[in-house]
Amino acid sequence: MGDGVWYLKTTDLRIFGWFWRKDIFLGVVADTKLRCQTHNLYQGYRTVNVERFRNELPLDEPKFIPGTDPDAVLSNYDIP
Repeated sequence: MGDGVWYLKTTDLRIFGWFWRKDIFLGVVADTKLRCQTHNLYQGYRTVNVERFRNELPLDEPKFIPGTDPDAVLSNYDIP
């Protein structure tokens, strides 16, 4: 989603968060796919929930892995 924010998804669920280190996903908010699409919540969850929450945490820098490459954040990523 940009700015190091990712969402993990199942058929019906979206979990928004970021990868602090490789293979370590910190989820901040979860919602149903239907609600996210119906109310256009993706952008708000990214900026208001995930980025704001992450910025307020006293984590060691870097606070997240930048970029959009799944291989950078997961040890074993295969596209089905």
